Amino acid sequence: MDNNSGVPLYTIQVGEQNVNIPDSQSEFGSFLSVVEDVHEVGYSGEVQCDQNDFPAPTDGVDNTDDSSVPRRSERNAAKKKALTVEQENITDEPISLEDAMYSPEKLKWIEAMKSEIKSLEENHYWNSVEKPTGVNVIKTKWVFKKKKEPAAKYDLQIEQMDAVTAFLQAVLKNSHDNYQKHGPNYIRYVGPIPEFVTSDPEIIKHLLTAKIASNKGIAYNGFRYIMGKGLVTMKVNEWQPHRKLMDVALKLPNVIEFIPVFHKKMTKLFAEMDKCHVMENSHDILVLCREYTISISGETMLGRDLDKSLDVKQFAKQITGVMAYISDRSFNIFYKSKQILKLAEKTIHKEARQTVGLMRCLIEEAYNYYATGIRNNPDYLDSHDIAVAKHVSDTIESNILEKDLAISSMMHLFGASFETNSSTLYFTMLMLAMYPEYQGKAYAEICELFPDNDNGEFEMSYEQISQLIYLDMFIKETMRLIPTIPMIGRVVVDGNLTLSNGTVIPEGLELEIDIYELHRSKDIWGPQAEQFNPDNFLPCNVEARHPYAYMPFAKGKRSCIGMRYAEISLRVALAKIIKRYKFSTTAKLENLVLHNHFSLHLASHPPLTIEKRRNLSS
Repeated sequence: MDNNSGVPLYTIQVGEQNVNIPDSQSEFGSFLSVVEDVHEVGYSGEVQCDQNDFPAPTDGVDNTDDSSVPRRSERNAAKKKALTVEQENITDEPISLEDAMYSPEKLKWIEAMKSEIKSLEENHYWNSVEKPTGVNVIKTKWVFKKKKEPAAKYDLQIEQMDAVTAFLQAVLKNSHDNYQKHGPNYIRYVGPIPEFVTSDPEIIKHLLTAKIASNKGIAYNGFRYIMGKGLVTMKVNEWQPHRKLMDVALKLPNVIEFIPVFHKKMTKLFAEMDKCHVMENSHDILVLCREYTISISGETMLGRDLDKSLDVKQFAKQITGVMAYISDRSFNIFYKSKQILKLAEKTIHKEARQTVGLMRCLIEEAYNYYATGIRNNPDYLDSHDIAVAKHVSDTIESNILEKDLAISSMMHLFGASFETNSSTLYFTMLMLAMYPEYQGKAYAEICELFPDNDNGEFEMSYEQISQLIYLDMFIKETMRLIPTIPMIGRVVVDGNLTLSNGTVIPEGLELEIDIYELHRSKDIWGPQAEQFNPDNFLPCNVEARHPYAYMPFAKGKRSCIGMRYAEISLRVALAKIIKRYKFSTTAKLENLVLHNHFSLHLASHPPLTIEKRRNLSS
């Protein structure tokens, strides 16, 4: 349960005593009274705390009384002990909290600790829970480290650097703070690992078009661990021939053949959205978007109508759990422990692991269906010989693709399209609600092209989709301000990489392309960069910008294989939705709190009102 009672969430050890750390910033003073009530010493130099072990949550009960606070005489004795340790400590780093509080650099350590605790608090890293009967609480401790000029080690020609604590829900905030301090290029730390982060379009172009910077970084380890080696995670030398073989199934002519499926599956989405009206929390709309995405993926990728054989609502929920599992496996520091990971996989992620198995079974069944030629399963649609699985089956049978690798790549496509397409569809509906003037322009354009009183039940060709210019601008602006994948990672291999500005990126350095900051850069998008304005995508404005200034899909050597699929499916769905419904909300874009879980999630889902439009003739 969340801790809203004011009961301290953590304890730290001062000497042999436990001192509670409060769960709100306003109560932090009582904690600091214990660790700050020592002789004030001036500080000079740059020292920052690098906490590798975090204080564990208590059982929610504060058992500490005033006697736990060391008396001044005890602190003086401890101070002498700490000074003795410091003289013997070659690294000049505190070996305990007590040492830190009596070191000459005490004030800086306090600031670093405050920053660490504040980060934990602001990002809700802990939940307070009742201690289960018969279990022990894992003990942890503070670890204090000084940073030793790592920029010199890597010979990086960059202006400034910073070391930050990387938390799953703090990535965007830390990136924005670093961007404000240092500009578009800097180094940060993810735990002990340095990363070169950039939102400079010219440097991004250089990185993404360089073969030696085409391998995926450590951020993708969770995806690789759970979904297996495939398109998303393969090393570039293996990936290139594999991508060419998979790419055929998602070329534009094939995707155009999927348009009737996109239309057909809107019927179920309409039936569910017709039941919605005033929603205090719009999460249910996101759920419907996920179900729609699962349905179209089933037919276009597997050639199978999943609505006939599965509870799609439940399956969408299960795949959402898989994506959360991938996020946790990638970013949760505690899962670096094999014991904790194994325990989590047997408990909180047990269903997600089973769902991964179900996904693999569905794909293998589709392969067998097309490979054997025995087509007696009514769930499959014989008219869907254009399905991705049919193409994959043909290449496997021709000994061009290895079966296990092809199936893993299909899982990658299935999971990635589910997460990104459903989120973008949902975010676009929110933007329609927040900006009624722009919604009205998109509606007018759609009605001009499709004037019949059809309540959005019209069908459109690819040529007609291409004529919806304003809708295209609106969707692009949504993806600019809320890019579903806000960052992509790479790593340099096979030698150093020298950039066009002379910066040397050493072999082995992790790279992070910060799409979120790229899309909000005032140097690129002007002083109103954080305001929603579809005119940013007028042809004259597009031509004036760097080709890598807008990147909702990966570009370069590892460009997104599903880009055309996403673009067309989104435009079909949204054109029909806008023709049928009017959206409104009291929420504001600037008040949305976004978190990075590989893809962007909202911390809370704003209210949304959906009104079915009246028949045009009435």
